[in-house]
Formats: sequence, C-alpha cells, structure tokens
Amino acid sequence: MVLGQPFVGPHHAPSNTAPQFRCHRCLRPYRYKNTLRRHLNLECGKVPQFQCPVCPHRTAQHSNLMRHLRTNHADRLPVDTGTGHSFG
Repeated sequence: MVLGQPFVGPHHAPSNTAPQFRCHRCLRPYRYKNTLRRHLNLECGKVPQFQCPVCPHRTAQHSNLMRHLRTNHADRLPVDTGTGHSFG
C-alpha cells in the first residue's frame, strides 16, 4: 500500500476496467462473470419475464420493473395501509 493512495482490495476492480467477459450469443460485454451467467440464464434470447401490470413494458430483471413502476406509475402503486408507504 502506498501512502496517500486509497486501499483497493483484491475484489474491488477499478471502475474504468474494461469488460473481461463476452456473451458468445449476442457479444454483449460484461465486467463480471456472475453478471454474464445471469444474462445467459435469464436474458439472452428470451422474452423479458417481468410484465408491468399497468402498461405493456417488460423487463428481464425484477429490480428494473420496480424502478419502472416508481418512475412511471407512482400514482398507481398500492399503498400499505399500516405504514402509508407505497409498495414500489
């Protein structure tokens, strides 16, 4: 470790690191092998599995659907009567 330089552990790659893994089907690049695995198992060549209940939008990841709902349909999200917070 050099004085004055932040410590970067072995599992923290610099953010400007070039992608190391590429999908053999669509050639999309990924920085992490785990992300490539998720892409191959859930996304590549498949219809996105998460359907918006309000509009025709579909997405491959649940978190992206939640973000879509909060961003585009916040006024239509159900509200938890116990806390008063929306579910999105």
